[in-house]
Amino acid sequence: MNRGRFWLTEEQFTRLKTLLPIDTRGKPGVDYRRVISAIVSYW
Repeated sequence: MNRGRFWLTEEQFTRLKTLLPIDTRGKPGVDYRRVISAIVSYW
């Protein structure tokens, strides 16, 4: 993993991953790690 690319460590994302939706209907899924990093960097 590129340290400068994401705000969350692998351990933090693994813990958070259990709270993310896993439903596969509709549009293709997004990279949740990128979305969360963008939200954190905005704050």
